Amino acid sequence: MKRILVVDDEEGYCRHLQQALAESGYTVQIAHNGSEALKIDARLLDVLVTDWRLGVGPDGLDVARQMQSINPQLRVVIMTGYSAHDMNPELAVLKTLKILEKPFSLTDLAQALQ
Repeated sequence: MKRILVVDDEEGYCRHLQQALAESGYTVQIAHNGSEALKIDARLLDVLVTDWRLGVGPDGLDVARQMQSINPQLRVVIMTGYSAHDMNPELAVLKTLKILEKPFSLTDLAQALQ
């Protein structure tokens, strides 16, 4: 069973993803900003699903970089309301990365987690 951390500053959206993923059999933790996310032990996670822009504090790419430095096997899914092309220069340092442009379906998310 995959252990997933979902990070999004929109609490309702975060809870929706948590519920949908839990119903699909995943173990899911949530955080509402980068600082909360970084308090979670990355070694205990298989996948990080994070929004790119998280408001105050570290953004999703910062969270991904720091967590992958602790857990190099951590897979990352970045959610964004922006074009993925806007992110390209910053993404080069991340491994095992998928990008989901919002809005996306739960099917799209399930495929990104494969």
